[in-house]
Amino acid sequence: MEKRDAQGLCSEPAKGVCIVVKTACLIAFLISIYILYFGKGAHASLHGCGGETNCNEVIASRWAVLAGLPVAIYGAMGYGSVLLLFALEGTAMVRKYRVQLWSMITVMSLMGVGFITWLTLVQWLILEHFCPYCLSAHAFGAIAFLLLVWKSPAWKIVPRSSWRLSAPAVVGIAAMISVHVLTVPDTTLAESLYDLELQAAGTSAYNNGSVQLGKKKESRLISLLDGNITFDLYKMPVLGSREAPYVVLELFDYNCPACRRVYDKMEEFKRIHKGQVVVVPLPVPMESDCNPAIKRTHVLFKGSCEYARLAMAVCAVDSDFFPELHDWMMEGKYPPELQEVRTRALETLDEGALKKAETGEDVQKWMADGLNIYNFINGKSLPKLIAGDSVISSSGLAEKKMYRGLREALGIVDPRE
Repeated sequence: MEKRDAQGLCSEPAKGVCIVVKTACLIAFLISIYILYFGKGAHASLHGCGGETNCNEVIASRWAVLAGLPVAIYGAMGYGSVLLLFALEGTAMVRKYRVQLWSMITVMSLMGVGFITWLTLVQWLILEHFCPYCLSAHAFGAIAFLLLVWKSPAWKIVPRSSWRLSAPAVVGIAAMISVHVLTVPDTTLAESLYDLELQAAGTSAYNNGSVQLGKKKESRLISLLDGNITFDLYKMPVLGSREAPYVVLELFDYNCPACRRVYDKMEEFKRIHKGQVVVVPLPVPMESDCNPAIKRTHVLFKGSCEYARLAMAVCAVDSDFFPELHDWMMEGKYPPELQEVRTRALETLDEGALKKAETGEDVQKWMADGLNIYNFINGKSLPKLIAGDSVISSSGLAEKKMYRGLREALGIVDPRE
């Protein structure tokens, strides 16, 4: 058996560097596990992640997923793999195995530095928000990886090491970034009625709310998803004319970034089609205070119930004023403060009438309708646009795909063509 002649990083006199690398890697690994566990799902929340940091804009963003899996998984796997390779390196007595292990560690470290740089740039340039947890994991990971690249014995024991180690690392990081860019999820997805897994209506608000059969004076019965959703348009909040020939039902949350982007796109869609499309906006607050499906409220959605209740109350009191208030509330990246919304509403409406409406039957029905329809179509994300027999999910970024899906669902053409 060959002697152990390829000295490792944990041999004297570099033992201190080894301890720093292992410690930094372990901390980065634990932070990644924490993000993965407590930041899982659209409604999860990390402790202290809010306020000025807005880190949930990062962990709840489309860029927090790589090839269908949370980016935190890749971080945990990367840091864990380095720790595992370190353990194996300490037991490898044969030189060729030590060379292979250090080659793997060095290539992984180079890729780690590259991908950490990429993720930091995504937060800075694309999301324009930073996640302290993510940056902490990046910082400790960068310390570990940079020390490994600097002190790696592979540079001395691998023939033509500059090329043989750097080339696969460059290819690997280029592949990861390419996959990340090309597989960013939720651009636009249009599901037909036959693709949907509809839930049973049961004994929920479907039987008691405004979404039900029956005609009265000034009524217009709208049927969507092949009759699975039916409502009187004159009993619903609307954006546009109730006489418009084409109806789109929108499920949204005032705090949802994608919903706010889609709202702007829908307003443009309505302008393009010159008043031929009316939107029925039903709130689906992603907050546990009024949504029993939410077990833990994501900090991004705190206040969603009150925003929805207040907006629907405005609609109940003055349906003509509602579109103006709704448009104002949907301006920009974030909704106005709740007190600002109330103040704006009271500039037009009577305070007593508004307070009464907030606990009134119409508001309760509309909020129940939104939640029940979302559950009925087995919704997993917001917003949802229901048109004809299709449900369209969109992040609001792929405008052309969203418009194409809407036109196909409504059976209309682009009037500009």
